[in-house]
Amino acid sequence: MTLAVRAQSFESLRASWNNLLQHSAGGSIFSSWEFQTAWYETFGQGLDLHLWQVVDGDVPIGIAPLMQQDRRICFVGAQDVCDYLDFLILAGREREGLSAVLDHLETLSWDQMELISLREGSPTLAHLPALSAAHGWQTEVVKQDVCPQLPLPGDWDAYLSALSKKDRHEIRRKLRRLQSTDAAHCYLGSSPSADMETFLTLHRQSNEDKAEFMTEQMEQFFRRLADTFDLLGQYGMYLMEVDGLPVSAAMCFFTPTEVLLYNSGFRRDYGHLSVGLLLKAYCICDAIQRRIPAFNFLRGDEPYKYHLGGQDEPVYNMTVRRV
Repeated sequence: MTLAVRAQSFESLRASWNNLLQHSAGGSIFSSWEFQTAWYETFGQGLDLHLWQVVDGDVPIGIAPLMQQDRRICFVGAQDVCDYLDFLILAGREREGLSAVLDHLETLSWDQMELISLREGSPTLAHLPALSAAHGWQTEVVKQDVCPQLPLPGDWDAYLSALSKKDRHEIRRKLRRLQSTDAAHCYLGSSPSADMETFLTLHRQSNEDKAEFMTEQMEQFFRRLADTFDLLGQYGMYLMEVDGLPVSAAMCFFTPTEVLLYNSGFRRDYGHLSVGLLLKAYCICDAIQRRIPAFNFLRGDEPYKYHLGGQDEPVYNMTVRRV
C-alpha cells in the first residue's frame, strides 16, 4: 500500500505523537510533542509550519516536524536549545516513511533542507542520502558537535574506579575540600517555580555568554519546560547550597534510559570550591541510585564532562540541496 502524507497541527497530533516517539529509533525528549510545541509557540511564530503525518491507511507510522523560511526547510527547533532532532518514524519502517516525506517535499518550493542535531545511529543518517539521490538532490553530512555520554555502573565506588587515576583523585580531593566547610548541601529541588528562579539567577551569574543567552524570551521557554516536564515526571533541578546560600544549579531531564544534563549555572565567587563540577557529580550519583543506565552531558566538549567520565558521541548536520 502507498503511504500517504497529511498536513496536521500540533493539537491534532497530540494523542498519537508520543506513542510514535516511544517506537521510533530517532526519538528523544527534544522531539516530544511537549518540547516541540513549547519551542514553536515561543520561537517559531512567523515561520511556515510543515507538520506532516505519514499514514499507512489509517495507521500513523511517522511524523515530519518541519518548518520553512523563504526557500529553506528545517526541523522544528534550533541548535541552541535542541541537542537532538529527527523525524519520528516507526522503527523498521524508516526507509519507506522517509521516502514518502521526500515525495511530498517534491510538491513544495524550496532550495535547501537543513536537518540539524542528528544523533549517532539515526535512521535518517542511514537512509536519507540515498533516498535524496534518487530524487536528484545532493546531500552533505558533517559532524556538528559531540554529546559526551557516561554509561553508569551499579554504585558510586564502581563509577569512581572507572575514572582515570588523576580524575578520581581530583574528585575525591574536591569533595573533601567542599565537605570540610560543614555547610554544603546538595539536593533535588521540589518547587519548579522557585527552583527556576534560583537557576536563572545562577545561570546569568556564571559568565557573560550565559547572561547574553538568557533573554526574556529564552527565560519564558525555560519556565515552560520546567512546568511541563515536571508534571510528566521527567524534569529535575539539582541545587547546591553553602551556608544556606544557593551556589550551583543543574537542570536535568529524565528518561527511562538516561539522565540528560540540559543546563547549569553557579556563583563565580564560589568557584574555588568547584561547586559546578561537584553538583554535576552529585547528579551522576543520584542517577546511579535511581538505576538509570546512562548519563548524557549533551552538546559541547567542555573539559569537566571528560573529568567526570564522559565519552564522545557525535551529532551531525545533514544538508539536502535541490538541484
